[in-house]
Amino acid sequence: MSETDRIREWYETEYGPEGAGHWSVRDGRSMYFRQVAERAVLAVLNRAGADLGGDVLDVGCGDGGYTRFLVHLGADPARTTGIDLVPGRVETARRLSPPSMNWEVADATSLPFDDGSFDVVAQFGTLCNLREPRLRLRAADEMARVLRPGGFVLWFDIAHSTLKEVHGIPPQELRELFPDMEVVAERPALVRGTWLLARRTPTLCSVLEGAGRVLPCTNLAALLRRATSSAAGSP
Repeated sequence: MSETDRIREWYETEYGPEGAGHWSVRDGRSMYFRQVAERAVLAVLNRAGADLGGDVLDVGCGDGGYTRFLVHLGADPARTTGIDLVPGRVETARRLSPPSMNWEVADATSLPFDDGSFDVVAQFGTLCNLREPRLRLRAADEMARVLRPGGFVLWFDIAHSTLKEVHGIPPQELRELFPDMEVVAERPALVRGTWLLARRTPTLCSVLEGAGRVLPCTNLAALLRRATSSAAGSP
């Protein structure tokens, strides 16, 4: 089985029918995770003073929840595109979203877009699924390829994991994946263990999350900027 087939099968099994399992939008843990991710993403955008103007791509969009969140933060729906490996998830994203948004079934390691097509390329928990280093590097190269000079990579992913299904990408590896980009803002997120407590004690989890700078976290939000053409060519 190829890595692509493994990931597709894992997501189809993990998520199952729409609304099933602990990733359901009505599950307390899932809601807590989304809230943590959204706050962390908002924090890095605000810290860098970055907006979401122009053309936006979400790599591994799933049902489009985070893609729609980017629209809520100011991205133009008609200039926002989501891609995912699983056709059923793309169909769900299309059904739940404004009709002007764009959705495609595609592989993160071979994006069907021209060089420099987007001003912002986002990914939320996609590259951690690529357990082979060469595939993570290829996906990162593809994200960089379709990004315009001066554009941003918006990142939220697992930084530290003990699960065999995923590969944690710590800050140093993130920098190695995008060696020609500057990390302009980053924020640790999801204090270790709060995921397990979120159904019963969401208030306590939120308090612990506020101490995320000193407590160990499993995830990382970051904003990386690609140099402009003139900056890249300067001595």
